[in-house]
Amino acid sequence: NLAIETCTVLVDKGYHNGREITRCKDNNIVTIVAHPDPGKSNENGTQPAYLVAKFKYNKQTDTYICPQGATLKTTGRWHKKTREKDSYQFKKYRTPACKTCL
Repeated sequence: NLAIETCTVLVDKGYHNGREITRCKDNNIVTIVAHPDPGKSNENGTQPAYLVAKFKYNKQTDTYICPQGATLKTTGRWHKKTREKDSYQFKKYRTPACKTCL
């Protein structure tokens, strides 16, 4: 409709998901979105040092590096998460190092 090859859009924080951002990227739409809140930590939950934003992704090897330097690998198997409004697929990444991490 706009007869353009690419555009930049502002995405409302909290009203998007990875699937929608990927669709934008696939259609040459550059998205600008505020960094999500890192979540809350507590003594029984995720500690601040291990929030998702602290892990670094390596696209070439499809692995993550944790804050302690361990490499998390995936089997490559996709899992489906279904929510009330939508569903999405994801891969799990793990390392045996988590069992001994302080």
